[in-house]
Amino acid sequence: MENVEGIEKLMDEEVGNFCGDMAEDIYSENEGPGKAMLIAPEQKKERIKKELFEAFKSMKEFFYDGLRLLYEGVKDVDPDCFEEYSIYFSEDDTLEELLSPENIFAASQQEISLQTLLSWPEELMDVLFSAAENLYQQHSFHDAVKAFGVLAILNPTMPHYWVGLGLSKQFEREDLDGALDAYYMAMALDSQNPYPCVYRAECFIILKEYNAAMFFLDMAEKRIDGVNYDDLRSYIDTLRIKNPKERR
Repeated sequence: MENVEGIEKLMDEEVGNFCGDMAEDIYSENEGPGKAMLIAPEQKKERIKKELFEAFKSMKEFFYDGLRLLYEGVKDVDPDCFEEYSIYFSEDDTLEELLSPENIFAASQQEISLQTLLSWPEELMDVLFSAAENLYQQHSFHDAVKAFGVLAILNPTMPHYWVGLGLSKQFEREDLDGALDAYYMAMALDSQNPYPCVYRAECFIILKEYNAAMFFLDMAEKRIDGVNYDDLRSYIDTLRIKNPKERR
């Protein structure tokens, strides 16, 4: 990734301009003529712009870090394909387009996925997923959170991205609430998969919220009715024993 400083400067300018336009729209909608004003309009607009700018900047930094990790990870996972796919990351124009505030805002509103917007092929997404999965398997959970987070931003309709994000957050042990949210997304996107329910139960057991844990273990068992999941059934029974009520 070359010319990083130049890209960062350009992005700050773009985001600043975009946030300025959004601040005008938000002000007009919520604080326009005829409404009581406690501070001057220009001060209010500047405050809104600053808040938006910080939000976009935080998202951009997270996204850029995760994209860098995935880019480096492709080298390890699939060296033969690295040259083919590196074009999506190494060209300044591609990064500028990917990190434009319009694209980030559209993705955050789930109006359209960034993957679709940028015409990134499924083959590339599969390689990126393998790179994120490799970080998880190496117990680099902090980096895996960023990598799976980027994949979920690129295409939030893929349940296995959310499962990967949830597992990374769960084993990082710094954001169990975030893990629970990620598993919820996976459950909603794939109503047949029992594993997100089990992972959610694991988090609730760690939090000592046993009633919630048992609820999701019950849900997992309903999802495996009639399906050969003997190992998972055995693991669910093991988790139930962790509930103090089950041990009486």
